Amino acid sequence: MSELEKLQSEERRLRNEMENSLQLAAYEERRLVDAKEYDKEVSAKMKKSFYDDASEFRKELLKVQNEIEKLTK
Repeated sequence: MSELEKLQSEERRLRNEMENSLQLAAYEERRLVDAKEYDKEVSAKMKKSFYDDASEFRKELLKVQNEIEKLTK
């Protein structure tokens, strides 16, 4: 497998991870509507955690995309 193929594979993985984190954050957002007091606190923390994860995946994705761009020039 070439370096470009490895990076493209990593790019797909990071996109999937980011999308999963955003979906989980959206789920927690919906749960907040009906949650009781304790559950609201837990859901809010979980939502923030998932958004933080998505942000980290996005940073890594940008790095990989820059490497792909360098290889394809």
